[in-house]
Formats: sequence, structure tokens, C-alpha cells
Amino acid sequence: MKNASKIVTLVFNILIGALSIMAIVGYVVMPFWTISVGVKFTPETKEAIMKIVDQSLNGDSGNTAYIDGKVNGSPVLMSANLKTGGETENGNGNGDSSKNKDTEMTRKIIEALLDNFANDKVDVSVPIKFSTSAIFSSLTAKDSTPVDKIIRSAVKESMDDKHLDKIITDVTKSTAKAMVDIIPTLLTDEQAADFEEGMEYIGLDEDYVKEQAAELAEALTTGKNTKNGQNKTLTKDGFTEDYLIPLMEDIMTKASDPSKSQYAREGNDVYADMNKTIFGMREENNASDFKKANENSSETYERAMYNGENYFEMKNGKKVINAEGRNIIKKLFKEQAFDTIWKDTDNIKLDTDTLKKLIQDAIGDDSSKNPDGNNTGNAMGYKLAGTATLAIVGYTAAATEEGGNGENTEETTDVTDELADNLTAQIDENTRNVLMIVMKVLAGLLIFSVVVWAYQLVKVIVNTLTGKMRTKMKLSIWCGWYPFMFFALIPNIALLALRKGWIPGLPAETASTLSLIKLTFNSSGMFAFIAAMAFIVIWIPYKIFAKKARD
Repeated sequence: MKNASKIVTLVFNILIGALSIMAIVGYVVMPFWTISVGVKFTPETKEAIMKIVDQSLNGDSGNTAYIDGKVNGSPVLMSANLKTGGETENGNGNGDSSKNKDTEMTRKIIEALLDNFANDKVDVSVPIKFSTSAIFSSLTAKDSTPVDKIIRSAVKESMDDKHLDKIITDVTKSTAKAMVDIIPTLLTDEQAADFEEGMEYIGLDEDYVKEQAAELAEALTTGKNTKNGQNKTLTKDGFTEDYLIPLMEDIMTKASDPSKSQYAREGNDVYADMNKTIFGMREENNASDFKKANENSSETYERAMYNGENYFEMKNGKKVINAEGRNIIKKLFKEQAFDTIWKDTDNIKLDTDTLKKLIQDAIGDDSSKNPDGNNTGNAMGYKLAGTATLAIVGYTAAATEEGGNGENTEETTDVTDELADNLTAQIDENTRNVLMIVMKVLAGLLIFSVVVWAYQLVKVIVNTLTGKMRTKMKLSIWCGWYPFMFFALIPNIALLALRKGWIPGLPAETASTLSLIKLTFNSSGMFAFIAAMAFIVIWIPYKIFAKKARD
């Protein structure tokens, strides 16, 4: 029995040593402090955001979205040229009607997005991590460099491509579905009826149209084509060939089936009609090329007459557009559509570089300043809100400055550096000195915590080797996890109390607002806290077995 007690006590000592090592490694390796900020979309989140949207669009709170005669926000969600009543040429106020219609459209689009985010429970969060090495470096620093270092490390972590990729992946899936919901809201009842009738006439049912709209939306927002199991990045050069041409072929197959298509039952030949259409595209391309080559001439291109040209071939038992036809379609769409729409990007997708550029443009925008150079809070706020909207919708056209010429500057400062520069530039010398004192105190707290666990480790090793089987753990339990208590446990409990309204006199609106924000705190003392709690759990059985082993 005594030997068994010794073995069990030895196992406990090994566990104590392992937990002590875990606590030390946590303090050295983990970021000193991590603040995770984000939003988890729920029906409640949607309702709260829509209240803010309504206030902004209607100007009820004074923070109107209409700034300098424009809606300051996303070119996708908010037309850059929405007019207010004062902008009508005849001054009769007809612009109010236009503004109201555009405002209603904007609201519908935002609501459709939020509905899909809530249904998919989209969770968007960014961790802000403060470096442990920067805290320790404050002990030997002769200037305030550690302050800049800790800010830069926090910015770098929050703008990490891995985190941004996750945000993009999560929101674009919901955005694709939202776009399918949005399109019908933009049509009048008459237009919607005509569209449905036209689709039925060529053999396309409602489910097929919705499925293709969803795939197209996903292609536009994620840059990926999931049709037929493919997974391609869609560029403006290959977009039509990768997606639209197979879609056109699929629609022609359905339109040529008399069992599904009234168009076919009436004796129409979809392939003969499409041959004429592609021929017309060819002549359109030729006219465009002629105009470019003779731009200083008054000559006009003489279009050829259709003479039975065939742009189809049989492939695997199915009629498909041949290489010549594909090139004609590709050239037409590229030059007359995509080159205009996507001027400044080679990829029809939202990626981390694009998202960073949007943030960078928002930071560097001077349009939010008054003539005296001071920032106006409303303008800057809506500019940042517009940037966030761009990211969510997956808008990848050039993020040009309002009123700018649309030109894109290739050489730009990395947004992480620019963010860090902006933040560090706002800290005056006195604040830096205070921050340095705080960092030195925190460094001392870290060193104390590491020493506590190092002492616990040495003590358990020495006691085990010298035959004194039991090692006391009070110091580690009481003093080993102060960083976690101060920077994670207390803030998280305080935040919970605020959200639940447990604090007397706290306005209900404050608790409601906080409940919309996903905010959590963590610290490098997390492993030390786990170790201390484990010590409390094993305290009594460890004491019993150690006593038996000693006796």
C-alpha cells in the first residue's frame, strides 16, 4: 500500500512539474494580452443595425449619410450619385422623390445582406495581440521604442492575412445568397412578371434561375466558379469563358428541348438564332477595332451581311460553341463590359490585398476634412462604414476618392505600416513616458509570475529527488496567475455584468449595444490559471497519498 501511495504521489509530482512548465511556456510564448473584437450576426444584431441604418438614411440622429450631396458609403449599396432635393436643376424639389426611392433601395439591399448574415450566423472577429517581447524590452530600453513596437505588433496581428481570409470567406458566402434576394427587389412588378414569363418561354424554371444567380453571385464575390465542380479564379480576361459561355450553352440546351421550351415548340432554332447573334458580336468587335485604328478619320466600318456562319461544334454528344465563337464572345464582353467595370483589378474577387487597400484608402481620405483641415466626425465615420460595406459585399472595383479621376497609384504604403504610423503619431511624449512606466510594471508582473512557477518547478523536482514526496502549491495557486486575473478574468466578468444589466443605474441601451459586440479578453497567464485550478482540484487527493507515502 505504501509503495502504491509513493507511485501515485510520484505521478502527481510529475503532473505538477508539467503544469508548471506549461504555465512558464505560456507566459513566454503567448501574447501578453489579446483582445478579440468583432460581431456575430443574429436577428437581434440585424434589428439593432437596421435602426442605425434608418437613422442614418433619414437623418433623424443628425448623423446623416448624405454628405456634400452624396451618400457617403459603398458604391454598391449606395449610389455615388444619389441626389438630394436641392440638386434638381429647376429647383422644384423633384430630387426628393429620387432620394426617397434610392434610400428605399439602399435599405432593402442592406436588410437583405443582414438577413443572410443572421441566418448563416456569420461571425466576424479580429484579434488584437500585444507582444510579450515588447513588454520585456521596456526594461532595458533607453527610449520609447517599445511603445511603437507593441503597437506595430498589434496592428500586424490584426491585419494578418489568415484572419482577413477567414472574414472574407465567411461573409462572401452569405453575400452571394443575399445578392439573389436583392435582385428581385430592384425590379418593378411589371419587370418581374416579364422576366418570369421570358424565362418560362425558353424552358428555364424559377429554381434554375435562382441556382444560376447564386452561382454567378458567388463567382463575383469569391472569385471562384463552382459550376461542374470547377474551382477557378475568374479574371476579366477569362471570365466569360470560365463561366458565362458554359452557362450560355446550358441555357441553349434547355431552350432547344420541346418538352420544356415553348420557344422550341413554336419551331424556333436556338442555335441558328445564336449563330446570328455571335456573328453580330463579331461585327461589333470589328467595328470597335476599326474605330480604334482610324480614330482620326471620319470613315465608318461597313458591316458584313450574315451568310450562314456556324459557331458550333459537337463535343461529347452535345453542341458547344467552337473556339472562334468563344473568342468573339470573350472579346466583346471583355472590352465593352469588364474592362470598364473592373478597371483597377485583374481578379473579379475580394482578397486580402483588396481589403487592405480599401482600409488604406479610408485612412488616407482627405475628403472628410473641413477647409481648416479638421476632421468631421460624421464624414470620417461614414467613410469607414462605407469601407466596411465594400468589404462585406465583395466590391472590387477601384476604390477611388470621391471626386477623383479614378487613377490608381501602384506604389502604396503597406496598410499595416500606415495604420501603425497613424496610431503612433497620435501619441505625445508625455503619454509615451506614462506608457513606458506601465509597460515596465507589466514586465515586472510577468517576471514575478514566471519566477513563481519556476520556483514551483524547481521545488517539486528537488523534493522528488530527495525523497520528500509532497510539495506545497499555495504560492502558485494564490500568486501565479495575476496577469490572467487582471487582463482576462476581471474584464470578461465586468463585460458580462454590463451586458446582463447587473450594474444598477446602467441604461438599458448600453447593455443592448454591448450585446451586439463580440468582445473577449485573454492573456498569457491563461495556462497559469489552468495550472492553478488543476492544483486546487488535486490538492486533497495529493495530500492524502503523500501522507500515506510518508507514513
